[in-house]
Amino acid sequence: MIPQALAHARNQLGILENARGRYDEAAVHLEESLRVAAELDDAAVRSAALNNFAQTARLRGEIERALDLTREALEICIQQGDSHHEAAIRNNLADLLHSTGDSDGAMEQLKTATAVLARIGDEPAGMLPEVWKLGEW
Repeated sequence: MIPQALAHARNQLGILENARGRYDEAAVHLEESLRVAAELDDAAVRSAALNNFAQTARLRGEIERALDLTREALEICIQQGDSHHEAAIRNNLADLLHSTGDSDGAMEQLKTATAVLARIGDEPAGMLPEVWKLGEW
């Protein structure tokens, strides 16, 4: 199997296992996606797997781990200039910060996500990013 396809498939399996409430199984798939992404040096695959692994951690009640994973995914998106995913991850980060009682941090992330979304509007006509669907990818 082509390594990039394997990384994407394992990422998708992680999303599906999260949806089924099978967080241990999700973690196995997402860890494998991260491993393959590291071998490929594929930042986009890595950020997606990190984002979805953060969702696993959140669902397990591991909020600090979820915060760390989300921040790592966000940093990759910023470095890559991936505004669509950056905005989605900032929203995820805002939700996590809000859950810890950090309302100021959450609001800062929401404001920044809004500014990022406003920049997306400057992209070429015909691009419909549907960024609101990017909780998982």
